[in-house]
Amino acid sequence: MNLKANWNLVDISTQKELLFITRTIENNGGEIYLVGGSVRDLVMNKVPKEFDLATSLLPNQIKNLFPKVIATGIKHGTVTILTKSNKYEVTTYRKESSYSDFRRPDKVDFHSSLEEDLKRRDFTINALALNVKTLELIDYHNGLQDISNKIIKAIGDPIHRFQEDGLRPIRAIRFKTTLGFEIEQATYEAIFATRKIIQKIAVERFQDELYKILRSSNSFLGIQELIKNQIFSLFMNVKEINDLSTLQDLKYLDTKSIPLQLAYVWKYFLDTNHFPVSEALKFCSQLKLSREFTKQSLFWLEILSQFESLEFNELSIKQILSKLKTFHSELFLELVKDFLCIVKVRKNPNEFQSIQQKIYEKLQSNIPLTLKELAINGDFIAKHFSNIPKEDYGNLLKICLNEAIEKEINTEGYFLNFIESFYKAGARSKIEGMV
Repeated sequence: MNLKANWNLVDISTQKELLFITRTIENNGGEIYLVGGSVRDLVMNKVPKEFDLATSLLPNQIKNLFPKVIATGIKHGTVTILTKSNKYEVTTYRKESSYSDFRRPDKVDFHSSLEEDLKRRDFTINALALNVKTLELIDYHNGLQDISNKIIKAIGDPIHRFQEDGLRPIRAIRFKTTLGFEIEQATYEAIFATRKIIQKIAVERFQDELYKILRSSNSFLGIQELIKNQIFSLFMNVKEINDLSTLQDLKYLDTKSIPLQLAYVWKYFLDTNHFPVSEALKFCSQLKLSREFTKQSLFWLEILSQFESLEFNELSIKQILSKLKTFHSELFLELVKDFLCIVKVRKNPNEFQSIQQKIYEKLQSNIPLTLKELAINGDFIAKHFSNIPKEDYGNLLKICLNEAIEKEINTEGYFLNFIESFYKAGARSKIEGMV
């Protein structure tokens, strides 16, 4: 095994800044190393998203050495150095005591060493350190070997490690999902064994890990593990079903849309053909989803509930496009793309190609899909049909939009005749029946 950190993946400006920080601290009697996920990423030939550092100097000493430093977590030894283009979180070597809140240590001892500091971390693959001057890798816990073998292993006793912070079992599942690694047996068994500790973490912390899982290219694997270990029921009022067959579509869904994937999760837990929105809304509330994610996931749940009844003829395709654009015009093309992801999973290749072609053809046409795109509006109705009550305008415009979509005609002249003949034929009761 000859794993090295691929320093060439770090852009030149970041290299220079890290070297400057390192030299400044060493020139003032300290030592400093790049630690954690960034080192793991460099060893795995991935570009790190952030760079965390560990040092022997105390936070106040760091603050006196650099012009722009903010105290992001000074109680726990963390400050952030701000440079022209980056921010670097720097934490003093720590040795920690018990975690009574299952998140942060009750007491932090800063009179520690790099070896002690790395010992307190969650997994061996995250307990690596790199000297950015010499590119020497420090590995006290065989993390390099575990990376080589694609193993996620807790440092020390996994039960004890997970009891320190209830988020760590979920992080193990997330790393399995995002890295494609296997979880070492004792570490895996500790996930279910420490469920009571997991339940004590804030739901926002679970939500953040869930989002990271759903953004990965193998999200089904992560959702599957969360279900197998009965994690969702710790934060949501759901019954663990253990039958993953209704979730299989998610395995082949080629999207990183969090709301769409959440809709599949709601569908799984509702375990019904009706998918009541009120129940799914409770799930969103229990996970404290944003208003936008709640709105979108419920919209996709509605689409999934209606999917089997869609005929995919020319008219229904136009109606689907109208529904998507009316829901969110700014995200329209993204919604179309995600809708096609559903179609691709549910239909055979020939059917999918046909439906996709029809959708693309309609996207190229000038068919109005929303009320804003209609050639007429309320002012038009008021000008030409003073006898129509204003309370009818909304529903009448929807009827006109349906007419425009079906006939692919969108002119004032056409709607002048359409509305006139429509009212002659049936009056107000007809509006309520057609909308």
